[in-house]
Amino acid sequence: MPSLAGHYRHAAGHYLTLNSNGLLAVSSQDAPKDEAKTLRAQKEFWLSEDDGLVGKHGDPRQIRVELEGKEYRVWVEPRGNHKEKGYQFGLIPCKEDGNYSNLFLGLDPSGKFVVKDDWPTEEAKKDPEVIWYVEETPRKASQEA
Repeated sequence: MPSLAGHYRHAAGHYLTLNSNGLLAVSSQDAPKDEAKTLRAQKEFWLSEDDGLVGKHGDPRQIRVELEGKEYRVWVEPRGNHKEKGYQFGLIPCKEDGNYSNLFLGLDPSGKFVVKDDWPTEEAKKDPEVIWYVEETPRKASQEA
């Protein structure tokens, strides 16, 4: 299982970053990876700014996404390993009370956030609106202890 820290990339090639208000945003499809924000899942799997630590260590700032004028926390859900592309993740927008929403954050063809109510079946993965990958940031052994 990966560390869940690094550059979060959509199946279509966009990277997650932060806007000027510190909310989750999407890079343009041709933007280089180094312009994206490095993120990680903290100990409870909430998407957060990368503080260089992993898992239960540290207390990174949680990231929120704005959808239809409301802010949501984002929960990182490992969904399995793709043979060629690596671990697949779902990003789950959740209200502040923390209840699991069973919805998935994705991108439409224009690169705008969308919310879908299901994970694609194997046959439907040709249209992977809600599939994300993490291009991991290497961690030193001392950071994992």
